[in-house]
Amino acid sequence: LTVFDFVFSVGWLMNPDISMMYSSPSLNMVSTDSLTLNGSPMLGNTMDSLHVVTSCLGPVAQSAPAFPVAPGAEHSAQKQQQQQQQQQQQQQQQHIQNSQPFIGSGTVEQNRKIVMDYEADFPKLATSTNASGPTLSALATTPAIRSTTVTQIFQLPYEERKFRMKQDNQYGSNERNSEQIECNEIMQKTATSIELCHNKDQSITIVVSGKRQAVEEARKMITQANRELRIPKQYHRMLIGKEGRRLHLLEKETDCRIVVPNRNNSSDVIKVIGPREGIEKAIHKIQIFVDEQLASENLIIPKIYYPWIRGPDNAVVDRIKQETGVSVHIPPPSANNEVIVVTGEKEGVCKAVAQIREIYEEKQRSCRTVTVSVAPSQHSYVMGYQRSGITEILRDTGVSVEFPADEESPEITLRGHPDQLGYAVAMVYAKASSIVTARVNCPTWLHKFIIGSKGSSLKAIVGDFLKVHVTFESEGFIFLEGPPQDVERVKQLLNDRVATLENEMATDVVIVHPSLHGHIIGKNGLNSTFVVRIRQEFEVNVIIPDPGSHSSEVRLEGKKAGVVKAKEEIQLLAEKKENEKIRDILIDNRFHRMMIGVKGEHVRDLRQRFPNVVVNFPDQGRKSDVVSLRGPKNEVDACYGVLQQMYRELLESKHQVRVPIFKDFLKHIIGKGGANIKKLMEETGTKIEIPSDENSNESNVILITGKKSDTAKAEKMLQKMQSELASIVTVELNIPRKLHSSLIGSGGRLIHSIPSHRRGAH
Repeated sequence: LTVFDFVFSVGWLMNPDISMMYSSPSLNMVSTDSLTLNGSPMLGNTMDSLHVVTSCLGPVAQSAPAFPVAPGAEHSAQKQQQQQQQQQQQQQQQHIQNSQPFIGSGTVEQNRKIVMDYEADFPKLATSTNASGPTLSALATTPAIRSTTVTQIFQLPYEERKFRMKQDNQYGSNERNSEQIECNEIMQKTATSIELCHNKDQSITIVVSGKRQAVEEARKMITQANRELRIPKQYHRMLIGKEGRRLHLLEKETDCRIVVPNRNNSSDVIKVIGPREGIEKAIHKIQIFVDEQLASENLIIPKIYYPWIRGPDNAVVDRIKQETGVSVHIPPPSANNEVIVVTGEKEGVCKAVAQIREIYEEKQRSCRTVTVSVAPSQHSYVMGYQRSGITEILRDTGVSVEFPADEESPEITLRGHPDQLGYAVAMVYAKASSIVTARVNCPTWLHKFIIGSKGSSLKAIVGDFLKVHVTFESEGFIFLEGPPQDVERVKQLLNDRVATLENEMATDVVIVHPSLHGHIIGKNGLNSTFVVRIRQEFEVNVIIPDPGSHSSEVRLEGKKAGVVKAKEEIQLLAEKKENEKIRDILIDNRFHRMMIGVKGEHVRDLRQRFPNVVVNFPDQGRKSDVVSLRGPKNEVDACYGVLQQMYRELLESKHQVRVPIFKDFLKHIIGKGGANIKKLMEETGTKIEIPSDENSNESNVILITGKKSDTAKAEKMLQKMQSELASIVTVELNIPRKLHSSLIGSGGRLIHSIPSHRRGAH
């Protein structure tokens, strides 16, 4: 109803001889034309009270410029065109003469400047008594300067997913892994956090958090599009150029990656990946390069007429291509040239050129220009998603909409037939006000609970309002942008959710010295047993500060009752750790196994006596002598004394002495069946180890283990035995073998009787 009321009120704009200058947001109109407006049936006598100045942009130029043609192009109908142009000029002059009395005549009252008051002529509609929440103007209020740290949530339709082809073919869910891998690479490049949530309609909800510039860069990388075009294989080598220079230059100019199949690949499909504007520019340049090999004609036409040549959604240019069978390449809006290239068979090129020229000349004669002032922040609302807004205006009214090159300029230019300019202006302002912004106050620590895992909670709130864009600001509010009704509804839902969370949830801080943070989170970080138990039992998140910050504040977030209990447990743990003591004791590595005991019996005894003390023996492979004790100070000191006493006893009972022995004497010291060495161990109460490896460095060393006094006694006895053995002489006698049995005697009595007669002989 508002748009209809507006269009009805400005219906006087439909006069084809008047072009107006508009100013937003009050729709002020400035005019320097002397044309009287009192007689307008649409305005009546209310013009005396208006405060808006109207302006006529002037009549149509008396001579239309000749249609520009590229150098070298020939046109057989040139003379006929000149005659038509002369006839048109004469008609225009006659029209101006007929309308001269309306411009030059009139009273002073008629020729004065007229001012329109927007509030008086376009009163606001009555507000419903049942409406709740802030007004539209309040919603549209521009928020304060935002922080550099933001969280953006947006949806990527299935049609724009990069890996959708794999899913359509045969790869199943592999595209999810591919998308996640690419998002991981983007996170590393932009230092942002990205979460993906796959929806039933095969679209993706994406949550991006980080610095504002990094989030924008990440979003740009995520939403990069890709296009495929078929180019005959014979042109691929020329497109690449010598050493790939032409292809590299094209990629640099368009900020795209262009994938050309190698010579061994029979495919003629070239892929272009990058920003949408860059893709359009790259495809345009590639097609122009290929079409240069065919018959073509260049038309130099100002780009302001391209919207009508293209038509809404390229309907006009597609029709021309279909009817003539030619290729028409129109520079994209971001390109700087104004050359339309028509390529194909000669007959088709002539027909296409004639149709394009007809459109250009008709629009050049009939189009008028209107400049509308709209806040730069609302330009994107007028443009719409993928230029859908201006396409709709062009389709419905035949009026083109141009945006200024300067992003800070509020001027929007409309070109079209005077009869349709009024409707187009109404649509522009309707679209500018169709998107509003709003803020929802929400503590920063509650943002994660509203977003949920991979955006699931937020999707449950705004799932039915896909046109609403939600951004979480670090200053403690949520920024909304979208259609007024949707924004108001989403704002109400978010306010309710925030109120519920504030009643149920709480946050608190526990002061813990940074040196004790590691004991809280353990070796596995936030996945430690203690933290997991706190999270599962109390539904509380434990947030440990960054070690580099040296902060002693451990933040707790969760259910109110759970936060209180979790705080008590962490405080108890901190007090316990503060009273802890770590003490090391040096124990020879060879005694560790003895101190641990069989199956750890000695260690179990220590734990029973000192249950709060942790005793850590090093791994045997490390060959370390350090045994670590950790626990309460008193218990650690007591345990230290016990271990020290055990070590002293082991040292006393396990004293070792090494005695060098000649290898030739070992068998005599050992004795038959080890009789001598056994007798020595029994007499001294020691343990004597005989070297078993004759090739080792200590093959002539006997090791004696026991008490110090006993080992000294055993050492003296061994040395005495070795001294006695040093005086032994060995003599060999050659006795015939047949006499051996007689010499030995029955049962060896004869041979054994020799030592009894000659003591010390063997």
